[in-house]
Amino acid sequence: MAKTSSSRGCSAVPRKQLIKTLTSMIAASLLAIGLSGTAVQATTTSGSQITEVGQQAFKDLSTCLTSGTTKALDVFYLVDSSGSLSYTDEKEVRRTVLENSVGQLQNFSNQGVKVSFAAALFSDSVKPISNWMSLTAPSDFEKAVSLITQKVNNDNVRGFTDWEEGLIRAKEALSSRPINNCKMLVWLTDGGINPTGEIRDTLASLKRL
Repeated sequence: MAKTSSSRGCSAVPRKQLIKTLTSMIAASLLAIGLSGTAVQATTTSGSQITEVGQQAFKDLSTCLTSGTTKALDVFYLVDSSGSLSYTDEKEVRRTVLENSVGQLQNFSNQGVKVSFAAALFSDSVKPISNWMSLTAPSDFEKAVSLITQKVNNDNVRGFTDWEEGLIRAKEALSSRPINNCKMLVWLTDGGINPTGEIRDTLASLKRL
């Protein structure tokens, strides 16, 4: 499942354009995994395909990009690479989902938003895919798509699923960016937290989270 979160601090982008861009990103991802255009529409109105947390993130990002003081968006992709992906996503559909999602970031740039991108894989450890890079020209977006999709495959999946370690690293990366920038975390995982395979470690990590 993919989860999205955001924080405030960005500037005036016309709300209608922003909603169209966000809807486009969601549509690209949902259609990539076989959902219909009707489902995408439901996502943006009734929330039938996105959790309440996701809907709130959508609203937060909208507010950030339309009422802040700087036109900048930092997007961090945190992608599960635990061993279970070899059978929960045997056909590597997540590659297409991520390719579409990263590609759609160009729509923000076209509206005058300064977009920066970073990404990492996580399982029972975190492996960087890309440090922060500015996405301005079409070639920048193509490079970002290539960086993330070439690392996301079932040859690279192994280990447990340590949400805590992944989210700590994502928070550190986003916190290193200018405070007034809008910030978005795109977190893709296939299941529950399982840092070591031991239930006591899972419960301890959940408590800390």
